[in-house]
Amino acid sequence: MSESSNASRRERIREDLKHSLEDHLFTKIERRLDEADTISGYVVAIGNEWVVVATQTDGRVPNGFELLRIKYISSVFTRGPEDSISRRVLETRGDWPPPSLDVNLDDTRELLRQLGEQFALLSFHLERRWPDMTWVGSVCSVDDTFLGYHAIDPQAVWDKEVDTFKLRRLTRITAGDDYQDSLLLVAEPGPGRRETGES
Repeated sequence: MSESSNASRRERIREDLKHSLEDHLFTKIERRLDEADTISGYVVAIGNEWVVVATQTDGRVPNGFELLRIKYISSVFTRGPEDSISRRVLETRGDWPPPSLDVNLDDTRELLRQLGEQFALLSFHLERRWPDMTWVGSVCSVDDTFLGYHAIDPQAVWDKEVDTFKLRRLTRITAGDDYQDSLLLVAEPGPGRRETGES
């Protein structure tokens, strides 16, 4: 694909996301990563690098946020409010409009630092290499290259060691969902936070 075609695709994706945000449309987002999940919900914030989608369970209960790297998005599909049962259910329950996040979506290091302050757990997705795996843990350090975090396993047991991976490998971050809440409900107090690389 030519450079001009790539630029045109990126601009189209950004315009589609902006339209979804401004008109509060139920949205499905597909990404150009093999086996990557389609993400559905309401776009609530857009930056240069990341977009935030407020998600719901199958029963239309608010279920946290998915943060996606915009450069990996391939298609954005929207549904008008008159066709969206999700919006009707959320309005009836008093959960409309969906909540948003006040975070920096232009800089991955700052984004992770802020998310680590707001959420005790996050789920990290490195879908370019491992599309069917998720790492869950608490942020303990962030610099320009690496994220350090304390992992928690499916039995809600904390790893005593700090794991790391490169920021550029992140394709998606999940925050505030019911799976994380269930782990926190039964987990022991987590390890202490460390420095986040701020000067």
